[in-house]
Amino acid sequence: MLGHRLVLLPPIAFLAFSGWPSIAQVTPEEWGAPPAKVSRAAGKWTIAGKKNTAVLDEKDLSLTVQAGAVAWKMVPSADKDMLVRAFDDEFNVRLADARDIQIVEYQAGFKTGVKITLDGFHATGLQAPGAPLGLRLYLTVAMEGGDEDLDFEVSAVERGASIRELNWPAAMDGRDVDYTVLSSDEGELLPRTWPTRYHPIHRAVNDTSIIQSNLVECWSMSWWGFQKGPAAMMIIVETPDDAAYTFSHPPGGPTSIGPTWRPQLGHWGYLRSLRMAFLPKGNYVDLAKRYRKYVIADGHFVSLHEKIARNPVAANLIGIPSTSLSVLRNYRACAFVQKPAIGPFLEHMGAEASATLSPWGPGRIHSRST
Repeated sequence: MLGHRLVLLPPIAFLAFSGWPSIAQVTPEEWGAPPAKVSRAAGKWTIAGKKNTAVLDEKDLSLTVQAGAVAWKMVPSADKDMLVRAFDDEFNVRLADARDIQIVEYQAGFKTGVKITLDGFHATGLQAPGAPLGLRLYLTVAMEGGDEDLDFEVSAVERGASIRELNWPAAMDGRDVDYTVLSSDEGELLPRTWPTRYHPIHRAVNDTSIIQSNLVECWSMSWWGFQKGPAAMMIIVETPDDAAYTFSHPPGGPTSIGPTWRPQLGHWGYLRSLRMAFLPKGNYVDLAKRYRKYVIADGHFVSLHEKIARNPVAANLIGIPSTSLSVLRNYRACAFVQKPAIGPFLEHMGAEASATLSPWGPGRIHSRST
């Protein structure tokens, strides 16, 4: 009698015999990645999609994105890229000054780009100038999704040195944009050549407030953007808790704004990420809609309908005006309706109105709503 043996094929072999398409036959588009190609020539790395093309200069780490007919340029690596604490000292370090820079193609299944490893940094402070720093950075730039957003991620290994501030990716070259769009307060549209100095949070002379996350005067939502001709682009900060942005607009411009990452409890702590989205045609309204699209896709969007379902009193907000009154004076705390001219104003608005007084001044900030 002939014996019978049951042969169990491994999963890969089963797929090969079953007629299913092999992994090698599946294109990046079929598993959700954009059809991007990575190449290197003459010291520049190119991430080329069907809509957008990003070019990274490996010498100065500058980045240019060609989105349709419009080019968006980020400034090169500079002296204040990173603030480091080591040897009982704090000092600035230029990212492109790393002695060991390695750039390779990066594939994450759903996105394609390059990974940059920076090591071999040296101290520039007064205590131990030139001493090696125990610090390594991993940076990725990758094209993701059908819109071909550029996704940026930063992680760090701290071995004796700690990052106090990291400004990467670099700021947009403000000389090359028409308007900067900020989500601070009720929103700001800042022309490149605005004739006077402007700062989103410095509201008075000698104001030393710092830009920080989750503060409405800095950003109501964790994004900012730019308009250039008919096109627009935006930066969406995906890990906003320890993030901020650098900002400068001198009289006559241009505006300089770029992301800043700060430590968590004195250390880097976790991976940081942001994305750049590009609109061939759009303005600040379209940028806000693009952010809404991102929030919905990310699962954090809560509609007014859902808010009413959770708390029915929220339905009373529909059709009710909300008025903000701000003064650059140091009012002493007192009854809200005693402020000159505010009481009659509220009476004119009617009992169904909501108003907020937010005086700013050293030592006293008082607000009441009614």
